[in-house]
Amino acid sequence: MDTSLDKSLSETDLNQFGTKETPPSFVSSRYKRRGESYTSELNGLKDEMRSMMLSLFKAQKQEMEKIALTLEEIKETNISIENSIKYLTSQNEEFKNKIEHLEGQIKEDRQYLCILEDKLEDLQMCTQ
Repeated sequence: MDTSLDKSLSETDLNQFGTKETPPSFVSSRYKRRGESYTSELNGLKDEMRSMMLSLFKAQKQEMEKIALTLEEIKETNISIENSIKYLTSQNEEFKNKIEHLEGQIKEDRQYLCILEDKLEDLQMCTQ
């Protein structure tokens, strides 16, 4: 019988296996140089995008200022309209009260006229 078949070639002591260090790798990575044409094109593109964004922001700011001014004018107009409505409402209330008073006065005057007509008829009857 062969005793070599019963034995394993791996390390049996795992504690010793964990303490072994692997040798350092002396492989270094090399960085490629960027092409000069790409960086200048990229910088040109960045500058162009930056100028486009700045002009867009400037135009947007001007539009927002116009909108803000228009909004302020609308607010002032609304306040003026509200004040006019309040004034007209108070005038309407005054006219309503005056009309009610005049209608009451007319009713009283008609009643008084009826009384006077009755008295006049009585006087005419008495004189005949």
